[in-house]
Amino acid sequence: MLTQKLVKKAAEESREQIEDAIQGADMVFVTAGMGGGTGTGAAPVVAKIAKRNGSVNSWCCYSSIRL
Repeated sequence: MLTQKLVKKAAEESREQIEDAIQGADMVFVTAGMGGGTGTGAAPVVAKIAKRNGSVNSWCCYSSIRL
């Protein structure tokens, strides 16, 4: 099972690929689901990389938990 910690580590190890994918972007939209581990673990890493590269970040998150 994917955990938030495992996904975060995988995203951090993929930093170069993420940087290549967003290189030159003025704005990066980070869209993720919260609650299963994948979005929760990877989205903050992507946003931090984008911020370091000078991109403006915009987040769109959703939760699968019913209120």
